[in-house]
Amino acid sequence: MRHKTTLLAVLFACGLLFTGCLFGGGEQEDHTAAQDTAAQQDTGDGTQAAGPTKEQESAADTKEAPQAGLPHTGPVAAADVADDLKEAAAALTGDASADAHLLGADGLPMTDFAYEGGAALIAPYVRIGTGAVTGQDETATVELTVTSPDLLPLIEQAVAGMEALDEAQMNENLAALLAAGGYAETAYAVKAELRYVEGGWYIVQNEELANALTGGLLAAEREAAPKAGGGQ
Repeated sequence: MRHKTTLLAVLFACGLLFTGCLFGGGEQEDHTAAQDTAAQQDTGDGTQAAGPTKEQESAADTKEAPQAGLPHTGPVAAADVADDLKEAAAALTGDASADAHLLGADGLPMTDFAYEGGAALIAPYVRIGTGAVTGQDETATVELTVTSPDLLPLIEQAVAGMEALDEAQMNENLAALLAAGGYAETAYAVKAELRYVEGGWYIVQNEELANALTGGLLAAEREAAPKAGGGQ
């Protein structure tokens, strides 16, 4: 019973960690002019720095709600988005050097996307294949095949024998299990929305994609929730 309780606890902890990494807004490339002005300190003579100009306020509004590039007409061909999809897939599999081409929860491009904690452990072991792209103008749908390690059995092995949850030790054990290979994998067929923003195509992340990227962890978390709450 103690082992099951520990496993449920670590499942929810990991679920929150992975969800935050996948749906967070990420760091933006630039602060808005209004944000920069608000953050300025008093000048040396005790006077306040000048407020934002009308041009700066206009630029801030534009940055907060980015406008799409030139509209596309007719069906969206796979060739139109191939390079952007390649970058997005690389970022989602842990390549920090890739241009993310992902939209964060705030709807803005994620220019500084990186996994943290447990999510960073599994990302290099995920493979993403891109399929058909359909749509028109500035929105489209892409078919993805995400192959990832089955994370729940690996977590069970990583926490085996623990009397109490030790996240650092769990991550160390999980990293060793992943590096050793031989684990089970699942291939997920996922559809993701694409949006044309600021001159490029960006993947809009969703829970189906997040679940595939985390080796089924989010689905396992949802399944475990009634049990943790005492439901049937």
